[in-house]
Amino acid sequence: CSSDLLSVTTPYLLDPTTGKKGYYFYAWPEISNYIDRLNIMAYDYHKFDTAAGPIGPISWFEPSLIYALKSVAPWKIYIGTPNYGYNWVTKVTGVCPTNTPTSEKKSSNAAIIHQLKAQAILDKPGAVATYNEKFGETNVLYTAEFNGVNKTGATTSCKVDHSAWYADARGYGARAKLVEKYRLGGISEWEIGYGDNLAIEEVKKVAIAMGQDKVVGEVSSSVDNLLYGESAAFNGTFKLADGRPVSGVPVYMDIKRSSGTTRRAIGNTAADGTFQTRVLLGETTDISFSTDETWDRTLGQTPSKSIGVARVISWKIPASMKHGVTYKV
Repeated sequence: CSSDLLSVTTPYLLDPTTGKKGYYFYAWPEISNYIDRLNIMAYDYHKFDTAAGPIGPISWFEPSLIYALKSVAPWKIYIGTPNYGYNWVTKVTGVCPTNTPTSEKKSSNAAIIHQLKAQAILDKPGAVATYNEKFGETNVLYTAEFNGVNKTGATTSCKVDHSAWYADARGYGARAKLVEKYRLGGISEWEIGYGDNLAIEEVKKVAIAMGQDKVVGEVSSSVDNLLYGESAAFNGTFKLADGRPVSGVPVYMDIKRSSGTTRRAIGNTAADGTFQTRVLLGETTDISFSTDETWDRTLGQTPSKSIGVARVISWKIPASMKHGVTYKV
C-alpha cells in the first residue's frame, strides 16, 4: 500500500455561522475526508507592519480549532506554532542622533525575533518580560537610549520604547496542552531551525503526561458454529479511543481450547486499522486478537469469540461389539 501523506496547510478559519471574518474558501468540511493532515497557521495575528501585539494568541485561534473539529478528525489537526516573534518600536522621545540604527525609528517595520535568540532581547538593560496566560505568549518591554549629535553637529539624545512579543517555552507548553485537551494530532513548528530546545522539552513533558493512547479492538466471525473440517473467517479492526486507525502493526491470534492456549501472528493491520484471517478449527475454541503494547499505545485486545465445532461423523459406541453384527455409523 502507499505511504504517501497528504498534508494541507491553511490560515485559520472561523465558523461562517458566527458571522466573524475568516478564510472560508479553504473549505475544511469539503476536503476533510481526502487529507491526512491539516496544519492550521495559528500565527501572524500581529505582523511586522502592524501595531505591537501577540503573534498567535490562543484566545484568537482556539475558536478555529473548535470549528475544525466539527468536520475534521481530531488526529488530523495540527496547530501551526510560531518559533518567532516581532520587536516593535512603540515610542520615540527626543531627537535621535544621526548614527541611530534605522530599525529604531517609529516608522520602521518590526524586527523579527527568533525563539532561539530571544535571550538577547531579555538581556536588554531594564527589560521586563511578562507571560500572558490568555495569549500564551511573552511580552518584553524595554527602552533603548541613544546619545550623539544631530545633522548640525549639536549634541542630542533620544529614548526608544520597544515592545516585543513571541511564544517561549511556556507558550509551547500551553499549545501542547490544547493538543491534549482536544486530542489533536500535535503541533507543527514554523519554521525549521529557529526553535529553542527548551520549548520542545515543554512539549515533551505534556506528551509524556498524556500517557499511552488506549487501543480498542473489535472483531466479527462468519459463523458461531461449524462442522469439523470447516473454517471460520474473522474480520476486525484496531483503533485508538479517539477513532484513529492503528495501522501497520502486527496482529496476533490468541487461541484458547481444551488442549491448550497458543498465540500466533497472522499479519499486520491495514492502513484503516482493519485485519482479516480465516481459521480451520478441529474443536470448540475461544479466539481473540491482540496487538502488542508500546510506549505510546496500550495493549490492543478484541472480545473473545467462541466458535463451536461439531463432528461430521458421530457414533454411539456400544458397551461391547459382536463378530458379524452390523453397526450404524
